Amino acid sequence: TALKTAQAALAASEARRGDRILRAPFAGVLGLTSVTPGTLISPGSVITTLDDMSGVRVDFPLPERYLGVLPVGAPLTATTDAFPGEEVNGRISLLDTRVNEQTRAVIARAEFPNPGNRIRPGMMMRVAVHQGRRQSLAVPEAAVQYEGQGAFVYRIARGETGATAQRVEVQTGAVESGYVEIVSGLANNDRIVASGLNRIQPGAPISVEGENAQGRAQTKGGARATQAARP
Repeated sequence: TALKTAQAALAASEARRGDRILRAPFAGVLGLTSVTPGTLISPGSVITTLDDMSGVRVDFPLPERYLGVLPVGAPLTATTDAFPGEEVNGRISLLDTRVNEQTRAVIARAEFPNPGNRIRPGMMMRVAVHQGRRQSLAVPEAAVQYEGQGAFVYRIARGETGATAQRVEVQTGAVESGYVEIVSGLANNDRIVASGLNRIQPGAPISVEGENAQGRAQTKGGARATQAARP
């Protein structure tokens, strides 16, 4: 009948209209769009973006040596250049199941609250993990050389024929204020070459001269020596 035909046409129209309605899968904030009413779009076309701004997730590499002391739930802070001097407190929410064989690090995911939606997706953030104060060896950043997956320094070794530059493999830790933490490889008060490393070769003889009150010395070839110390 005409009524049934009209009802079928109405149902078909409502179904087509339903296919044209986009429903957000979660509550969030819409980004910009270049699509205007009446524009023809193809399946898979990006119309806009939708972001949940209530919280922020940050993924960062965590060296494997810290896995034993930084479990899921460990507190940390983050900063961004957009808001200098401000810190955001968060926690580690997830640790990846695998360690990267090249970097010897695991990807950690941290979650931070985002009141006012100030932090935006894609922003660069610096993550700091607080372990409390500890004593450890530290050397100037310029003294540490990197090769492949490892790091090394030149330690000044003294023998019967004088001082020589001895290459020593080290395990590094935190970097702060121009100094690199040395987890292993050096002993307290070991003397190392801190500059002019392009002129130094393993086993090369060096002469330390002009030592000053700060414990630094000028070495042959323009290199400078300093001591591994516990700050």
